[in-house]
Amino acid sequence: MFSTGYIFDSKEEIHSLSEDFDDSATINKLTEMAKAYETIFVAGIAEKADNKYYNSVAVVDGSGLRYKYRKISQNRIDRQYFSRGKELLTFEHNGLKLGVSVCFDIWFPELMRGYQEVDVILHPANFGGQQSFSIAQARALENRQHILTCNRVGKDITSEFTANYCGGSRHGKNMNII
Repeated sequence: MFSTGYIFDSKEEIHSLSEDFDDSATINKLTEMAKAYETIFVAGIAEKADNKYYNSVAVVDGSGLRYKYRKISQNRIDRQYFSRGKELLTFEHNGLKLGVSVCFDIWFPELMRGYQEVDVILHPANFGGQQSFSIAQARALENRQHILTCNRVGKDITSEFTANYCGGSRHGKNMNII
């Protein structure tokens, strides 16, 4: 979740930062930028909908919110704050069939097999260690597809602990925009 971080002192903290996607300042700003740069954004955003909260991804272009995906798999942290999503998301852009998964979703081969017809999986994450990148590589090999992981950088600091995130490609290279 690029606009809020991922680790919080309480569920009230993240719930206060969650946005209704029908009236989201973050999605409005992403829409402006997508229009200006003639691109799409695939962004992790804490979502509030029908008195529930989700670890979601918004797919935004110059016309606004096109699609959303709600994280399906949940670890201990997710269960503290969020409801589970139920459906995979696939869509087409520039001739590619794309799928979306969030962070821990990639750990589950049965979930990722649902994306076998996809060219590229877009995978925003909050990985704290190298093992998750290895898991993503394994899923890519298993399903013979590309996985584009965008990991968060920086720190989440709470009263319980500090999470340090790794960032950048293994080879220090920037990725191309699709």
